[in-house]
Amino acid sequence: MWAEGTYPPQPICEKLAAARRNIGFYVRSAEFMGRDGARKIKPADIVGTLRRLWPLHPQRLMYRSWRPFERWAVNMAIAAEAMRDPLQTDAHFGEVERKAVAMAAPGQKYSSIKHVVPGNLASPAEARTVTCSSEDSQLHTLIGLTDGVAEPDRGMWLTERNNPKWAWAEIRWPKPQRIARVRVFHQMDGHYRSLDYAIECWSDGAWQPVGDTPVVKNAVHGWREHSFAPVVTDRLRIRITRSMHGNRMGVGELEVYAADGKSR
Repeated sequence: MWAEGTYPPQPICEKLAAARRNIGFYVRSAEFMGRDGARKIKPADIVGTLRRLWPLHPQRLMYRSWRPFERWAVNMAIAAEAMRDPLQTDAHFGEVERKAVAMAAPGQKYSSIKHVVPGNLASPAEARTVTCSSEDSQLHTLIGLTDGVAEPDRGMWLTERNNPKWAWAEIRWPKPQRIARVRVFHQMDGHYRSLDYAIECWSDGAWQPVGDTPVVKNAVHGWREHSFAPVVTDRLRIRITRSMHGNRMGVGELEVYAADGKSR
């Protein structure tokens, strides 16, 4: 017999336990599917549930968490320790969470971001917010814009297949940065390479193109670098107005560097 839910009601659990000697519980947490914002499931949610089940002496416990991988990994670390002994102190579980969160940072064991480029202000390792006009929420999500994966046919950000007239992706920092260089990784011909696009910085209340952009009829697949006189701004975006295929737009990777920043 299986009971499901983050908070199995105690009366139901007791009835199940009385009716079945061999009882197991499948505990499922409905974690937030996006990547921004705080984790929805807290250690107290997981530990509290397992503490309530513990007196029933279950024969088996299973715990399931949802994406993204970083939150799943932290939740699973806490659940595994609580399944071993849920009666340990809250301080102990807080320490388990702290260690798991550290291991879920970009570039660490529990992170889906395996490659962090030193000096890249667009990296998930930096304090920044990334937004876009739209994204393919199933496969080519916005995380692909800055995930460190620069390959011809994967790790990219793409819009929905909605025939956009133009598309954009924006990086915003909590305080102004002195930016002088942007690198864009373009997909190969069959993968929505951007033909016409601009790199723009927010300045004097408006978006201003920088460097040698707007670019028209881009023929580069792979890295293309745009250098310019340093600009102080708290946000930067790539704006695409034409791609290889008209039904969607996007790029493989976007890197942003300060005037004294380092590249690969």
